[in-house]
Amino acid sequence: MHMWRTIPFEKMGWRNVRQSHRDAIINHLEENFNFDEAERDYEAQYLKDGIEHVLMKRYSGRKNLAKREFLKSGGYNDVERARAPPPPPP
Repeated sequence: MHMWRTIPFEKMGWRNVRQSHRDAIINHLEENFNFDEAERDYEAQYLKDGIEHVLMKRYSGRKNLAKREFLKSGGYNDVERARAPPPPPP
């Protein structure tokens, strides 16, 4: 399972995410949010730390959801079924 079809969820924690994937996440966010304005703020370090914390928490949360779905769909006992696309909604 991937976020934006390129960011994998198999890593435990933000520090274990490959640098190229971290860069892709940051680039995506920079395209959609005005980080320059936050950097000029006198509390920029606190904001940046907060943003990084949110990124780590979101990555962990989405990874957890993906892992639960993987295990529910067959998990390691039936990897092919677990990786198959979900059926279309009714």
